[in-house]
Amino acid sequence: MSGLFRLENALRRNAAVDAWMIEHTGELGMIAHCRLEVMRHVKLKLGCDVDSATVTKLINSAYTDMKSRL
Repeated sequence: MSGLFRLENALRRNAAVDAWMIEHTGELGMIAHCRLEVMRHVKLKLGCDVDSATVTKLINSAYTDMKSRL
């Protein structure tokens, strides 16, 4: 294995999370649903150029967004 950090057992969707979301339709469910929608991620591929300015802007935007919600 290379020196990359890998989540080999990661799932795109987890049935337990889906079930929890269905069971919690009140305020708690709404909060959880909003949190899942605002999550951001960046996929970096080995050998591909990275637009550092855009990644920095995304990180700053996500930080500002989350800071305003706390």
